[in-house]
Amino acid sequence: MEEDYRKYMEGNYDGDSKQQYKQMKDDKRQAKRIAEEIKTVQEAILESETERLSYEYKVENKEFEELIKSYNQEDKYKEYLVDGAILRCNQATTNDFPYGEEAGTSDEDQKVVLVNKNEEECCNIVLNVSENPISINKLRYATVKDTLINVNIIPPKCNCNLAVNRNAERRKIREDSKRNENGVCMHLMRLNEEWDNLEVDGKSYLKK
Repeated sequence: MEEDYRKYMEGNYDGDSKQQYKQMKDDKRQAKRIAEEIKTVQEAILESETERLSYEYKVENKEFEELIKSYNQEDKYKEYLVDGAILRCNQATTNDFPYGEEAGTSDEDQKVVLVNKNEEECCNIVLNVSENPISINKLRYATVKDTLINVNIIPPKCNCNLAVNRNAERRKIREDSKRNENGVCMHLMRLNEEWDNLEVDGKSYLKK
């Protein structure tokens, strides 16, 4: 179970030993929360889909097992993630973002105030996997490896609900003269090497 949450840890700790210890502790707590949230969502989706298929096809037991197996191997409902899909981070926001060093300093009141407050324009991400070879209806399939920043995922021009907690991140935001146009996501986004896929019958759903 330990490695289940470790893949969501950010790392990149900086500052003195006290700061690094706090960053590591916060990182571990957040990674565990993310792992739990993903598991909860996946279990809910699987339960919902299982009930839907069972009701739709009026099958059970052995027949239902075969149906689930087929469902896992084929894109029967055209539910693959494809090129041009609209993605949304659950921490994206257009709210002001404070990035000062420490409480009580003159930096405390420094904030990134977005020029554009339109949530759809600021927070939505268009998935780009146009280089992939497999397609359906002229749309390219995404794979679990399509997680490259500025290639597959262009950071949206939004702020973040999570507070900045790395000196290097604060420095990047401060040095960005267009931060009120760009937002802070581009300075904070860290993506895993692979997407998390829904698990069905012990196997990763629709993984090709």
